[in-house]
Amino acid sequence: MKRQEESKITVIAYSKDKFVSRKLSNIEEALGFQDYRVVWINVDSLSLGEKLRDVFKIHERPIRALQRQTSRVRVFVFPEYLFLIVHQVYESEGA
Repeated sequence: MKRQEESKITVIAYSKDKFVSRKLSNIEEALGFQDYRVVWINVDSLSLGEKLRDVFKIHERPIRALQRQTSRVRVFVFPEYLFLIVHQVYESEGA
């Protein structure tokens, strides 16, 4: 039986005079970076779509696209944020 892996969440935040890159244990921790000019939250699990919507009040449209596992690369532009869906490449053993 295959073990389900934990979702990996990473935040990269920066402003003119500060920078931070950190792994997070839950998506709510990303709310602590609001004093940075730019905040990039990388989530490597489709299962966190609804959580992203609830915590960050993200529009339903990108969440629906995220839940379609065959979704192509997408960029959604909203007045307060950008939402990008990109495919991450991972190295696997024996490949």
